[in-house]
Amino acid sequence: MVVATLMALTSCQKSTSPEPAASASGPVPPPLPAYAETTALYKKFDGAKALDWARQITNYGPRPAGSENLEKTRLFLETELRTLGWVTQRQSFEDTTPRGRLTFVNLRARFNGGDSDPWQRPTPLLIASHYDTKFYKEFVFVGANDGASGNAAQLELARLLATDPAVARRIELVFFDGEEATINYTPLDGLHGSRYYAREWRQWPRDRRPQRGILLDMVGENNLRIEIPANQSSSTMRQLALRAATEAGHSAHFGLSSQEILDDHVPLGMAGIEMVNFIDLNYPVWHTAKDTADQLSAASLQIAGQVTVLLAEKYLLR
Repeated sequence: MVVATLMALTSCQKSTSPEPAASASGPVPPPLPAYAETTALYKKFDGAKALDWARQITNYGPRPAGSENLEKTRLFLETELRTLGWVTQRQSFEDTTPRGRLTFVNLRARFNGGDSDPWQRPTPLLIASHYDTKFYKEFVFVGANDGASGNAAQLELARLLATDPAVARRIELVFFDGEEATINYTPLDGLHGSRYYAREWRQWPRDRRPQRGILLDMVGENNLRIEIPANQSSSTMRQLALRAATEAGHSAHFGLSSQEILDDHVPLGMAGIEMVNFIDLNYPVWHTAKDTADQLSAASLQIAGQVTVLLAEKYLLR
């Protein structure tokens, strides 16, 4: 993530994963029943469980793109998701960076709802994070908040959503590789995974693509204050997010920013997916050796998670 003037997001990418079949289609799930506060999922999001997952991910150490530690993290995420009832798919590709050609791997997950092929099922909502960490020679950077917090929230979302298969079947979880620039953000450095993912979705008919998305980036610090950036997020999405925060009792932790942020929501928004980015822009130890697990809070993860679930189940899926 960087506060920046937005630039063209193009690069030379070579896929090593299967191309989507744009003509394929799956059964459209029946409409969800009306939202009911008495059975709402968001109240059951467990910040303590999310914090435990964040600590486990952080324990893998630095996780820059192409590293052995990132592969270990990927295997961990796959194992946890499958245990929770989700099927996973690796989206592998090569891309050019200032450090040469690298292989990146996005990790996609969909609920195993009994479909013959869950990847052909329409999923109108995308919930995303990035699971790589920025590469530093000067110090050990484990990215507890900048990376692991969003991944941990997604794992708790996967656990919770699995208790309501009708909702879970409408959501794709994706963990982006290569969000961090190897040096500095340019059209050839950073946002590799989201740019590739967005490009792949453009090959599908519009009614088969996710219509809306939530990006979780740095959502676990002790003094949480999520500021939704101004770019690639419609007024409707921003206001719905604030409404969900208020209804969940967390309005003090959410606001709107006038800043434009270069983050994974940008390529997705440019691909026509209506996005909202949950990001805490005021994190004093961002991209330092102090971004460690002791900076995280179960309460903060619960706040971010509850608002995400309420926004999804009440406003974005109905």
